[in-house]
Amino acid sequence: VQTKKDILFYADQILEILNLAYNDLFAFCPLKDKQKDQLIKDFLPILQPEYCSFVVNKENKLVGFGISTPSLAKALQKANGTLFPFGFLHVLRALKTNDMADLLLVGVRPEYRDKGVTALIFNRIMPAFIRNGIKYVETTRELENNNRIQQLWSKYEYRQHKRSRCYIKSIKN
Repeated sequence: VQTKKDILFYADQILEILNLAYNDLFAFCPLKDKQKDQLIKDFLPILQPEYCSFVVNKENKLVGFGISTPSLAKALQKANGTLFPFGFLHVLRALKTNDMADLLLVGVRPEYRDKGVTALIFNRIMPAFIRNGIKYVETTRELENNNRIQQLWSKYEYRQHKRSRCYIKSIKN
């Protein structure tokens, strides 16, 4: 991935893989076309190609992807959650100079799982982190029983510092 045009070229395939890869996860609902368009519109402006990795097969079909970005959490805190009139300056600075990144999405087509695709994805992203001074990585929400994603982090020093849970309770009339 060299430019945002490259990201846009694979956008439909990314969202297709997202629907396939996440389909078995609890409470996941496949994305509709309107939602896909909105995600592209919202996230493309902040994505930096060096923090994105795409793995394609011989037919140039996307088989896996990883999307990360410098963390905007501290910048948005400094901006008090507003971009205008000057909050956007904090966001722009965070996109260029940051020691923390957010791993937004990782997805692999089911037929390519356990074949080293995630290693190829991180082989591209990790050098960019090192080159740009990223020392810490925050993942997005992960299900506690999603062993496949938990194993990704088993070789790294990590700590769990947030927990989200869903509970189901039946309500009888």
